[in-house]
Amino acid sequence: MATRILSVLLLTAPLAAQTQLPFPAVVTLQAADTLELEQDHALLDALAEEHGVVVLHGAPLPGGGVVDLELTRIAFDPTSVGVHVDGRPRAHDAGNLSLWKGELVGVSGTRVFLALSSRGSYGWVFDGVDLAHVTARPGADGGWARADMRVYSNAALVAVTTNQLDAMWPGITATGKFVVVVVVEH
Repeated sequence: MATRILSVLLLTAPLAAQTQLPFPAVVTLQAADTLELEQDHALLDALAEEHGVVVLHGAPLPGGGVVDLELTRIAFDPTSVGVHVDGRPRAHDAGNLSLWKGELVGVSGTRVFLALSSRGSYGWVFDGVDLAHVTARPGADGGWARADMRVYSNAALVAVTTNQLDAMWPGITATGKFVVVVVVEH
C-alpha cells in the first residue's frame, strides 16, 4: 500500500490595516478643565461606516493634552432597543451612531468608551491617571440635529454637579449627605 504524504501550506492574510482618522471634533473653547468642541459631522458619518479597529489621532483632553485612541467598534443594532417618551413608544432614528471601546495608543492601563453621533456624543477617556467625560451640547444653531461636544475633567464634572445640586437644593452639598454615582464599565 502506498503512503501519501499530504503537505498543507497555511496561508495567513496580513492583519487588516487599521483605519486612521483625525478625532471627529476640534476645540473651539478651552477653559481650565473643560473643552468645548465642534464636531465634524462628515467624519462622524465616516466612522458610522467603519467596522473593526480605527485609530483616531489628536483627541484633545482637558488640561491641554492630546492623545491618539485605538478603538474597536462595538456591534450594536440601535433598532433592537426602544425609545419611550412619557411611557409611550416613539420612533427613533439613531442616525450615524457608532459605539467604540479601546485605549490610548501605546499606553497600557488606559480605557476609552465613546458613543459618537451627530445628534450628541458621550463617553469617557481614562488616561491611566485622570478621567475625562465626553458629553453632548447643542450645535451652533441651538439644536441637536448637528450637536457639538464638551469634554470635562473629572474635577470639573464634580464641581458642575455640586453647583447644580446646590442650585436645586440650596446647602445640600454643605451637609455632605449626597452621593454622586458614576458607573464605568471596564
